[in-house]
Amino acid sequence: MNESEQQILSAGKQVSMLSYLDRGIKDLVIVTLGGNGVSYLTSRQRTEIHVAGRKVRVVDTTAAGDTFVGALAVQIARNGGKTPDDPASIFDFANAAAAKTVEKSGAMAAIPYLDEVDFVHSLK
Repeated sequence: MNESEQQILSAGKQVSMLSYLDRGIKDLVIVTLGGNGVSYLTSRQRTEIHVAGRKVRVVDTTAAGDTFVGALAVQIARNGGKTPDDPASIFDFANAAAAKTVEKSGAMAAIPYLDEVDFVHSLK
């Protein structure tokens, strides 16, 4: 979910990401923070972790969230459909893809191809 969606789900109250695990989320809780990156926690570690966003020149944010989710899905699929033990790398990849997207105008035309994403980590 993004920050706005988290606000809606929490009725505007400050809630811990752990509360979503307590409500039945089984593996991974993710809150995207726009240009500030993403915070997440897993059911295994139960500690909130932040992955910084990338600083880019923003032209249009229309497809940023969709690109982030698509890139995240690609990385999970590459890992056999499972969240890696150290998921920071998949979030860094999703942040990189979303950052590339906001540098262009439009939606579909702005979403980068896999080889256009500037990414230095790889799944282990």
